Amino acid sequence: QAVEALWERHPQLTSYGRALFALALHRCGMEERARILAANLSNGVLYDEGRSLLDAGIPAGAAATASWGARSDWRRWHRSPVESTAFALMALLEIDPDSRWTQPAVTWLLNNRTGARWGHTKETAIAVLALRSFVVASDTAEATWEYDVLWNGRVVARAKVDPNAPLAGEVRVVLDDDAIDSGSNRL
Repeated sequence: QAVEALWERHPQLTSYGRALFALALHRCGMEERARILAANLSNGVLYDEGRSLLDAGIPAGAAATASWGARSDWRRWHRSPVESTAFALMALLEIDPDSRWTQPAVTWLLNNRTGARWGHTKETAIAVLALRSFVVASDTAEATWEYDVLWNGRVVARAKVDPNAPLAGEVRVVLDDDAIDSGSNRL
């Protein structure tokens, strides 16, 4: 009865609610309804072809992003763009893994963190779970990764991450005083 009652009201759900309901339906074997809700997520996506929606400092021409939730002035956890995007990503990965929104959602999540975290502990935990789901779904968990560390747009270090020794990819960077601009700098 509860599922039916919620299904009747699904058009009024936020993206956060739709994503969680889609995951629940999918995991209970109600595939048709789960696919409908996953498709409904496309209706509420905030798509940007080359800039982060929260951080205007991302240069034009950056990778496309997709997010869900409120753009600004959200005060309720179910409107959080980080949590909404993370749950939408998890739902799409399980229900529609070929969705055009998965990679842009990953990009949005990565672009909208502060250092190694998102807004608060709950957002960080949910975002990490979603990104883990993406890595597992994309079969990249076993790959060796290479990355660059950029300071103000300049490569200051390069490293590799080996799946057999993931912590060995840590890099320590020491910058000369002249590399640090007065005012803002970007890592």
